[in-house]
Amino acid sequence: MRSIRLARGTRVLVLTIGVSLHSISAMGDNPDLASYSSIHHISATRGSDDNGDGSVASPWASLRYTLSQIKTATESKVHAILIASGTYRTQNVSMKPYVHLYGGYDETFETRNLELEPTILDGRDQSGVIDGASHSILDGLTITRGRTRYGGGLCFYEVESATLSNCRIVDNYAYYSNLTLDSQRGIGGGLYCEDSSLMIVDCLIANNDAIDSGGGICCVGSPAPTLLRCTISNNLNHQSHYAGIILSRGGGIYCFRCSPSILQCTLHGNSTPQSGGGLFGYESSPLIEDCTISANEAQNGGGMAFNAECTPAISKSRILRNKASTNGGGLLTYRSSAPVISNCLFEGNAAMKDGGASYSESECKSTFIHCDLIKNEALGEGGGLLSIRTSNLVIKNSILWNRGDEIVSDSVSVSGSCVQGGWPGDGNVSVYPKFASPEGGDYHLQNGSVCIDSATVIPGYEEDIEGFSRMNEKGRADMGAYESPDGFSPEVNSFNPARFYVSADADLGGDGLAWETAYRSVDQAILESSSGTHEIWVSSGTYEESLSLESNLKILGGFSGAENSPEERSPESSPSVIDVSGLERPCRGAILRSGDLVDRFHFTGGETDRGGGVFLMGVSSATLDHCSFADNIASTRGGGISGYQSNLSIYECAFHDNQGGGIYLLESNADVSHCRFIGNSATWGGGLYGEESTVEVFGGDFRKNQ
Repeated sequence: MRSIRLARGTRVLVLTIGVSLHSISAMGDNPDLASYSSIHHISATRGSDDNGDGSVASPWASLRYTLSQIKTATESKVHAILIASGTYRTQNVSMKPYVHLYGGYDETFETRNLELEPTILDGRDQSGVIDGASHSILDGLTITRGRTRYGGGLCFYEVESATLSNCRIVDNYAYYSNLTLDSQRGIGGGLYCEDSSLMIVDCLIANNDAIDSGGGICCVGSPAPTLLRCTISNNLNHQSHYAGIILSRGGGIYCFRCSPSILQCTLHGNSTPQSGGGLFGYESSPLIEDCTISANEAQNGGGMAFNAECTPAISKSRILRNKASTNGGGLLTYRSSAPVISNCLFEGNAAMKDGGASYSESECKSTFIHCDLIKNEALGEGGGLLSIRTSNLVIKNSILWNRGDEIVSDSVSVSGSCVQGGWPGDGNVSVYPKFASPEGGDYHLQNGSVCIDSATVIPGYEEDIEGFSRMNEKGRADMGAYESPDGFSPEVNSFNPARFYVSADADLGGDGLAWETAYRSVDQAILESSSGTHEIWVSSGTYEESLSLESNLKILGGFSGAENSPEERSPESSPSVIDVSGLERPCRGAILRSGDLVDRFHFTGGETDRGGGVFLMGVSSATLDHCSFADNIASTRGGGISGYQSNLSIYECAFHDNQGGGIYLLESNADVSHCRFIGNSATWGGGLYGEESTVEVFGGDFRKNQ
């Protein structure tokens, strides 16, 4: 538990870098101009390169011309350029050393407001915008529509001690001039940085595009940049090839033999067709601290990927809801890489194949210390962690509570950890950790959690994800990423209730043990049921959540919220609806696993490649009874249900108006009894289609399918 209390949200950060932070202006502040030997002014409306003199009264009109008028700039003679709001056509402009640019001024140059007075440097999709220089500062600028081979917006090459602050680098593009493998081209859609000491502070790098790698940023060599409080979002790569080699990596950030410091940053919504949706490192060892890496997508390593002897240090960060179409939803490492991940939360990451939270192979060693791995899932193996091909896993003082297998590894050491289903090792437990509010994304421990004071303090890891001290008076620490407050204590309780109750109208904070104290979220009941309870009763209402069931779970819907037995239900008047139409695409209603029973639910609004309503893969047996599927979409097959290498029984279910067909089965066995298929559509088998499958149909109604 915590022995030192700090204000929640307080951050203490010590930086050792080549740029003094006093030179960086806070958002919208006027810089201290007294120390500059000369100050020049640019205006889009009043300026003239022919008749101006760079003064407030008679400003120049363009950045290129203004820079040409600065003949001498040295460490003792630093120039400032103040740029009024407006849009400036800026193409292939090369900065000069010891020149500082400040945007966001009004026409009088007396006030500065970056939001109300934006200064836009526009490359007009014809060239790069700016090439950086040593000891330069760019502050308060929007750099957009640059188009070149290296760094669509900005390029820094062998630059010493430059600063980029309070800038927006948006809608830039790095392209191939021709498809030859002469070094690296089409990289760094927003920014390219090679062998440069660059400080990037409070910047937005968004909606940039690279034909090759590093949709947002590409950094190469040493020294490396530092990113502080930046947002890297919605950048992307394309699928590029040369001689069969796939080049596209690092949708947000691409590191090539470069080890940047990435501090208090957000990497969100970036994508690449290959590896490392948020970040990719090759022979790189970045420091990643206090970051949020969320909703990124890739074929491998949805959040991050590291290749070839990388040794990244990732701490106090949140890796959330990233997706991999193959392996490693949150993280992928291979070829002798050895990440150390500490005090981190991995939540809701997904892999279509293996390793929901993390996947490693080929002589890697991944170490997890004081981490929470919660609700990650893989349709193949290792909903939590998968490590193969002579790779090793070390897990200490962590909590693993995921969908499917927690750990799949040939070589693993687990100690002082809470693992769903149990795991051999010193100090491990398997009781539900009692999170504060999983449905709200709060994974602090409740008082009484078995994880409190159950771990040994590890030197070098004395603070939790929020900066609280871990050590108590007994020298003990909590398992997981979050340390509990003083006064909390563990409570050993092996009680497993007969069932959990869920109601759409319930108050948050219920214990799920009765209708009066029901959970509001079906997913919360699933999360806790894995400690030994295998039945969930769900009352009428609409639940806007995608479900991923554990094995051998019975979920019964159609209750009014007062019944004492399933026989008392009237599902026609009390429907339980799983509606995912309002969730981020792609999304499906539910994933089933072996031994599951789903009874009296309506699934709608799913939209994904396979199984918009329900998806099964490698399931030995599952049952759907009196369920209905309507208005779900699968872009390939199985709008209502898609099953692969699975055995399932489907009784008295209804399939209406699903795109991609009502049911699609591949290499599966199914009994389909007395079901209705009406108005479904697909390229093959609008109602039901089986490929290399055995399907027995008993009765039923097939109409208007196409």
